[in-house]
Amino acid sequence: MNSIKIKQFELTRHKDQRGYLEEVFKPYMLPDENQEFGQCFLTTAHPGIVKGNHWHHQKYELFYLVKGKATVYFKDLDTQDTLEIQMSEDEPKVIQIPPKYLHAIKNTGSDDFYLMIYTDKASMECDIDDMDTTYIKWIE
Repeated sequence: MNSIKIKQFELTRHKDQRGYLEEVFKPYMLPDENQEFGQCFLTTAHPGIVKGNHWHHQKYELFYLVKGKATVYFKDLDTQDTLEIQMSEDEPKVIQIPPKYLHAIKNTGSDDFYLMIYTDKASMECDIDDMDTTYIKWIE
């Protein structure tokens, strides 16, 4: 039995002739104690590129793929169980990543991907001194 418990939340895409609207990150997607606003950011990757290859000691993250295709890889560092989840702009969803899961995301499409990320920790900026993040080269 796989020990990895990743939550996925299907989204409703409201489309009309102008485009679409999706409500992406909502408080219920995180545990009650992690619902204070943190920060939201956008990252891109060229085809074949891997980002991540790290895990967080405390931080929850929510991933939403705005454009492109990707595979998100997870590893439970205690059990060594692994999981892969496919993401695509055509099947909108949010993935919740709890602390202590090694994770990486690979662009599996033919164009750049655009990934929106929410984290529940506003004070842990994305920099080299972020003591919450531990890097482990895993997926290439």
